[in-house]
Amino acid sequence: MTAPAVKKRFPSREHLIEAGFMTENEQKIFDDLDTKTPHPKYWMPLVWAGTIVTRARKEGRIRDDFAVKTIIDEINRFRGLCGSLLSYDWISIPLVYTQVVTLSVYTFFLGTIMGRQFLDPAQGIPKQDIDFYVPVFTFLQFFFYMGWLKVAESLVNPFGEDDDDFEVNWLVDRNLQVSYLIVDEMHSEHPELIQDKYWDEIFPTELPYTIAAEQFRIEPPLGSTANIEVPEVEQEFLPLVEEEEEPEDEGLPRTDDVQDLENGDTKGVDIKVPGSGRSSACGSAHPQSASRKPSVLSMIVQRMRIGSTDNLRQRSVRPHGMYNGFMAPS
Repeated sequence: MTAPAVKKRFPSREHLIEAGFMTENEQKIFDDLDTKTPHPKYWMPLVWAGTIVTRARKEGRIRDDFAVKTIIDEINRFRGLCGSLLSYDWISIPLVYTQVVTLSVYTFFLGTIMGRQFLDPAQGIPKQDIDFYVPVFTFLQFFFYMGWLKVAESLVNPFGEDDDDFEVNWLVDRNLQVSYLIVDEMHSEHPELIQDKYWDEIFPTELPYTIAAEQFRIEPPLGSTANIEVPEVEQEFLPLVEEEEEPEDEGLPRTDDVQDLENGDTKGVDIKVPGSGRSSACGSAHPQSASRKPSVLSMIVQRMRIGSTDNLRQRSVRPHGMYNGFMAPS
């Protein structure tokens, strides 16, 4: 479907039967499918392979389901690669690209032949003398542009008949012979299990070199930071800096708690610690309170206690009947 050389070698399904790639029963199924759909049928042999794998699992020829999955995955991968080849053959480089590039290259050199000719110095035109006879740069442009054009033309179809294309016929012969050798000749044959040369060693420390290969001996590659040395003074870790959290509005004591603090009563005062989602009562004993650093909230509470003590002192020296600057009711 994609290689002209293979199409010329096997032009019909009868040629495939004669070469041993297809049986008559398979040809009959393909012929019946031709009457139902004109689409490519490269996937049909892979469907048969999946059915055979399922049958082999039911008959116990495949040990577990993991092996079935592995085989089915490889079949699906092979089918996907065949579809990719068909897509490359179907949607190739647009023809207008090749036409434009070919037309541009040939037009350029046609204009170069006419535009880079030398004038006749016998006409006596001033400043029109021949300075060189071989157009070196024109030759280079011709070699480069025409070479790129020919390379692009050979890349349009890598399965064609050019010298630089894939040898698909050789690949067909090779794959068929190797597959039969793996399945029929070497399926159950393996060499005798004996001790190898490195049996007494965990692994070979070094493989030998010949005189011709000695110059290619190299040391194992290291990372880009292998030669970076850090002084011992700079190898110590820096101490961690603890950041103190600022109190939020919701973490401040309530009005009732402030009045209790002013009166000197710290029992039952519920103070919410910001960021912790928990509340703590002032004056309650905590085993870890002595080892912790004073927080901003504790400093505020301590400041309130000092302020309440000062207020009590001021009240004690005020005249009788005065309370916060007003006369107390009789």
